[in-house]
Amino acid sequence: MNVERLMIDLDVSQLEKIQEDLTKETNGKKEELRQMVGRRYRDVLDASNTLKLLTDISNKFCNKLSETESYFKSSNSEQCEKFGYDNDKIMKAKFSSKFLAFTSLIPKLPLGDGLSNVYLLLLLEKIYNHLIVEKSVFTSKDVEDVLNESKKRIDNERENVFSKLSDDLGTNQNIKFCCNQLLAIGLLSVTTLDDYKEHFFNSKLESIKQSAATGENITEIVRQIHITIKAYLQIFGHDGFIYSLTSEIKNPNWRPKIVNEIMNDQLYSVTQYLDSLIVNINNSVNIVDRGECSNEEFKKEFEQFITRLSVEVKPLLSERCQSFIDSEGIVDFMQNLVDNLISDFSKITSPKYIYYSLFENNLKQRFYQVMEEELYKFSEKFLEKTKDINLKPQNLFTKWKAKFDELVTTGVSHDLNETIEEFFIYIQSIKNNVNKYSAIDIDDNSSQIYEVFSSHVLGMIQNLCKTLLSIDNCEVDINSIPENSSITDIDFWLDRFRILLGIIQHEPPTLSECMGDDFRKIRECNNILIKSTESCLCIFLNYSIVHIECESGLLVMIQKSKSPMEWLESLQKFEDVSIGESGKIKVPVSLNIYIYNFLSKITYFLNEKGFGHLLTRGTTSHLNKIIGDIILLRMEECIRVCSSSMIILLQLLLDSKILFTMFLNEKFLSVISKIESRINPIDLELASEQITKNSSLFIQKTYMLFGLLQIEQTQGKDVMKSTQGQINITELYPRFEDVDFLPSLPRYTKSKKETSRIRDPEPVDQNIRLVEKFYSFFQ
Repeated sequence: MNVERLMIDLDVSQLEKIQEDLTKETNGKKEELRQMVGRRYRDVLDASNTLKLLTDISNKFCNKLSETESYFKSSNSEQCEKFGYDNDKIMKAKFSSKFLAFTSLIPKLPLGDGLSNVYLLLLLEKIYNHLIVEKSVFTSKDVEDVLNESKKRIDNERENVFSKLSDDLGTNQNIKFCCNQLLAIGLLSVTTLDDYKEHFFNSKLESIKQSAATGENITEIVRQIHITIKAYLQIFGHDGFIYSLTSEIKNPNWRPKIVNEIMNDQLYSVTQYLDSLIVNINNSVNIVDRGECSNEEFKKEFEQFITRLSVEVKPLLSERCQSFIDSEGIVDFMQNLVDNLISDFSKITSPKYIYYSLFENNLKQRFYQVMEEELYKFSEKFLEKTKDINLKPQNLFTKWKAKFDELVTTGVSHDLNETIEEFFIYIQSIKNNVNKYSAIDIDDNSSQIYEVFSSHVLGMIQNLCKTLLSIDNCEVDINSIPENSSITDIDFWLDRFRILLGIIQHEPPTLSECMGDDFRKIRECNNILIKSTESCLCIFLNYSIVHIECESGLLVMIQKSKSPMEWLESLQKFEDVSIGESGKIKVPVSLNIYIYNFLSKITYFLNEKGFGHLLTRGTTSHLNKIIGDIILLRMEECIRVCSSSMIILLQLLLDSKILFTMFLNEKFLSVISKIESRINPIDLELASEQITKNSSLFIQKTYMLFGLLQIEQTQGKDVMKSTQGQINITELYPRFEDVDFLPSLPRYTKSKKETSRIRDPEPVDQNIRLVEKFYSFFQ
């Protein structure tokens, strides 16, 4: 407050008014303070009087307690008379207080805590025994009935409490709780350290078996086993809880918390009585002590416990190992298990010892089985998916993208390529799990898994190839020619060939990685794939050739060979060969139109499908053999029914020699012999040389056209020399609508100026020598 400012702004009357108000307010505050001090003083006096009264009461109460204590300590009747107590009344009062305590404790059975329940049970048994001794004092029938009923309840509870303790000990994983349960068992009977271990083992084992019976998975069962082993170490180890707990219970004041709360609710005299009973109960427990025990001795004891437990649970674990359905699950399970074993027991014993005690080779064998099952499952999934995708590649000369697409030239479609890559991604994932399994290093023979895995992969490839080469679980023989064929059959085997071709050409190096360093298996796997692909292609060729043969004119050739007039309708061209004064003879210059048409359709078909360049030596040899067998069969039929016309016989003779050279089937020699036997020897002698030369020329000039169907290129030394018989030959092949004309083929014309060059002799290949022998046979 600015007093100087107020003196300037206010007059005297206003200042006097302010002073008067302040005085009244000050006096009011003083009065309130005086009254408050008075009230506090009176409160202090009241508290002092109350304290004095309580002190007097407590003194009197203590005196009475002292007299009562003296009475209970003395059984002298004179002492009783001195205090003026009636002994009978006192005995009845004591009996009544015990009976009331007994009846108040009976309804609390059973308690939730096992140790507290046992303490309460033992207290009730001791109280009951005391009441039975003193019941003569109180002979009421109602009291006897209550005691009898209570006795039955106590007996029933004692019968059930042990099984209840064992069940709780087995199911509960808390270390302190397990120790309390063991201590409760020790209170019920005299128990040694070995007895405690036996109770612990049996309870935990029964709990594990019950979990397995209820359908718990292997992860949960192993977790229980791990906790059991860990609990054994914490309870019965060097600093086990059981030792400190049995020592602590000898303290007279020790009791379970729940029992202590129940006792506090009783009368003081009853509480003292119960305290004395608690002391007797605590003294009945044996103190267990490990004594002096070295680390090696405890390790041996610990391993014996694990071995004993493993003998019981191993059948359960072996059965549960079958529940694993994928390799990744097994690897994750093993990794977690080994990590836990290392973190908890590496200082006591080897984790490998615990693992082998529990599983031996069961988990490893299941891993092998799951690997194999996964490989076969993925292969079946791959085959099923190939049924729903486009297997036909893009046309070779069709623009697909601005950028060159390498898949166009390989005969593999984009969908098939993606499916193959996806398939081998699955295989790579299994291989990654194999690497993880080996890295766990729980198996002394961990490297063996690579050998097993490579064998499973090889078996999977064998099964895959066998499936692709089978129909209705029956493997198709590549050498058996089907009786009939359709477009569906051809496309079916073409798709299977493309699948195998895609695996060979676009499989990443996964298979080689799966085989590891086993080059024998790598070579075997490669041979299986290549051989299966060739076999599939051969089966496809079988159906294709049979289908083409059904649509070709080979059967027409047989029918028309019966009549020379019908045979001439084919417009087959001949050359006139002069035989001197005898005149001229017509000699054929090429294959007959029906066989030529058949071979042309096969060549066109292979080129149309776009994989003629993929034919290997084996498939070419098979193709050559199948075509030769089919034509041979038709030629034999044709010879049996054909006319004896010279034109027909010479044409068939030329055909047989050409076909023998192209397909190298020795049975054509017998066909040639049969034809020659039907021709006049003189005519045969005149035409034989020219037919042989024409056959050689035809083979050479049509090699670019039919070379895909032949095993080796056939060229002799003297084939290229012009002869008189070539003068009038202008075409190598007949003209008909179904065969494309190849303008690049040279004409058979005689050179105006013949030149000869002397060349150094060159080494001749063995196949060329074989062909030359065949030529010499014709000549």
